[in-house]
Amino acid sequence: MAALNIPIQLVGACSTLGDMTPLWFRYENEEHAVVTVKVEEVVSSKEERYCGMDYISFVCWAAAEGQRRLIELRYRVSTHKWSLFRTLS
Repeated sequence: MAALNIPIQLVGACSTLGDMTPLWFRYENEEHAVVTVKVEEVVSSKEERYCGMDYISFVCWAAAEGQRRLIELRYRVSTHKWSLFRTLS
């Protein structure tokens, strides 16, 4: 289970309380094709701090190219950037 840490473009929704929910994202694969991934379910989310940087980590079930996988997405608070951090299954 190696960390990927691939930068992604993400579309999400925010509740009236400020809670974020990822809906879908896309990234560029090795063949330079854009892959779109639908987030089916957010299993958990938590705020974390690594090396002095604040992140929000989301563990989600996602579907792309006919496969369903458990993935971890990370949002870096200071830069407002998203990444596909790793696949868990």
